[in-house]
Amino acid sequence: MSVVTAQRAPSSGPSPAFEAVRREFRRSRRGAESTRWTSRAIRERLPRVSLDSALEILLTWRCDSTRFDAGAVAWQSRFAGYAPGLTLEEAGRTLAALGQLGGPSPERGAYALRAVCRKHGLDDVADVLDRWLEQRQAYGGL
Repeated sequence: MSVVTAQRAPSSGPSPAFEAVRREFRRSRRGAESTRWTSRAIRERLPRVSLDSALEILLTWRCDSTRFDAGAVAWQSRFAGYAPGLTLEEAGRTLAALGQLGGPSPERGAYALRAVCRKHGLDDVADVLDRWLEQRQAYGGL
């Protein structure tokens, strides 16, 4: 068992819903081109999981800009539904933060998104970003 795994609390691992979507996605990548996940399929599957699990999935898609972009737009629209007091300015900052997450300044995006999440009482979503930032720091920002 690695040091990172040994220190991790049992509840901080990926959720069963997250693992189910990840398995489904991996199966689709092995299939024929016509059965692979498209942007539409990604948007349809993200709502199946909680908002925090959807963010976990989105963070794993950072290296694939097409998948990440589609997922980020889908996630942001769900986020707006979870934060009914979200202003237009905050919605714009949320999209900008997601753009930074998928770009060359992922930590800056994570901090900005985390601030909006905390402001709107979405602590479980902010906790996903905290864990992600901790992991990046532990591995030298990779």
